[in-house]
Amino acid sequence: MPETLPRGAIVCMCEVTECRLTEQIFPGEVEALYGDFSPGRYAFKLENVRPLRNPVQCNGALSLWEVPLHIWRQVTEELKAGA
Repeated sequence: MPETLPRGAIVCMCEVTECRLTEQIFPGEVEALYGDFSPGRYAFKLENVRPLRNPVQCNGALSLWEVPLHIWRQVTEELKAGA
């Protein structure tokens, strides 16, 4: 359930392969639980999703943003540890 997911953390690494306005997609029942698909927002198609062994704490931001180098290093270490 959405309320059990980690917040303020990076949980996976993935590739964004598509970006569409939410008006152009039809989310399934599960997707609708986890996202805000109101008009004017965007939905991303993710591929090659690699979950981290443990979430890495990181404050996000609105829009796309660069991950600080020290956080990026923690993420890559978690990916290696989970492989």
